[in-house]
Amino acid sequence: MTVNRQPPDNVISVSGDTAFWRGLDVSDTADITHIDAERFVENRTACHSVSGDWVIQGEPLLWHRVDRTVALINERFFSDLIVGDLTCLDEVLKVGRIHAALLREMTCEQVIFFLLSSSLLRTFVHSHAELQLIERIDGSCYRERYNASHFMYTNEENRIDYSFEVSIDRQSGIISAGPS
Repeated sequence: MTVNRQPPDNVISVSGDTAFWRGLDVSDTADITHIDAERFVENRTACHSVSGDWVIQGEPLLWHRVDRTVALINERFFSDLIVGDLTCLDEVLKVGRIHAALLREMTCEQVIFFLLSSSLLRTFVHSHAELQLIERIDGSCYRERYNASHFMYTNEENRIDYSFEVSIDRQSGIISAGPS
């Protein structure tokens, strides 16, 4: 395992620097509403890992196809994923599923940090977001609750506050996100 990333204790800063769409050749990243799960085959389907330190047994969790038109998630560890915009969710969204193989390599806490830091769960619209962890609930359904602010700039800084939670059902692997 090569997962070198640990979630911070309380606050996560998220920006386009670590987002899955960075380097993609697309006109509007807001149009990306899902990520397909695909088998990773080095030098054939992958351009490069966009998940940085998020590599397990030599395979990235997330990468761009060679033509840079699409990002893909590793099917060994995930199902297809819905890219949820947490800034405006008004109901619970079933994001997708993690496979048992991933939970043998990473904690639920690390999985949620990966989803947030790579913007597979979108926490900002324009510039960046600050996420304040409020509560972790460990059990058969692992859950994290956050208070968040996302920032946009017009002629001045605009800050929009919201809250959300992300959960992973350890039995089914279902990842859900919604307002808290």
